[in-house]
Amino acid sequence: MRALAAALLLFAAGPAAAQAQTLFVRSGTPTALSTSAGTSATSTSALLNFGETIDAQLFTGDTGAWQAGVVNGTITCSLWGYESSTNANVGLRAVISDTSGSVICSTPTSVEAGTATGGVALSASCEATNFAMSGTTGIRIAVYVTSKSTAGGTSGVYTVRHYFNGPTSGASGYSYCTVPYTVAPPPPPAATAVVFTN
Repeated sequence: MRALAAALLLFAAGPAAAQAQTLFVRSGTPTALSTSAGTSATSTSALLNFGETIDAQLFTGDTGAWQAGVVNGTITCSLWGYESSTNANVGLRAVISDTSGSVICSTPTSVEAGTATGGVALSASCEATNFAMSGTTGIRIAVYVTSKSTAGGTSGVYTVRHYFNGPTSGASGYSYCTVPYTVAPPPPPAATAVVFTN
């Protein structure tokens, strides 16, 4: 019987894995973003003049390095915010970047903070467009307080707080952002030739 010709078998890498990673705003530095919730709610505060347009930074935290891949899609954040008076008309916004400082996207100040003790959850989102993660950098989230609008407010200086590190969903301090990313697939292995003979 004739020898059979060689058959070339190519092994291609599987499809990239799409994931949605929730990053909780935690206390502690330098790694203050975690995939698990905190242990006890805490807060940082700032004084803000009504109508002030310059952001006051309330928090910044990093993850460790992420596996190489792409951040693409809607980043959704829920941040607990408090204002000392409804006349303040302020909210919180998040700036999401990589740990080298390159900005991925920034949420709008679309929801006003609450006056109840512990604040209220302020939900907002922004769109990431094929932002490449190098495999040596991680995610950085910075939280700012800023004026929501100048309509209906009253001149004055107000206290604004951001609550974070909370352990319980739906309770004060349960601040987080969910980041969609696709891990880069590994390179395919070298082609292997298999020869059948008789």
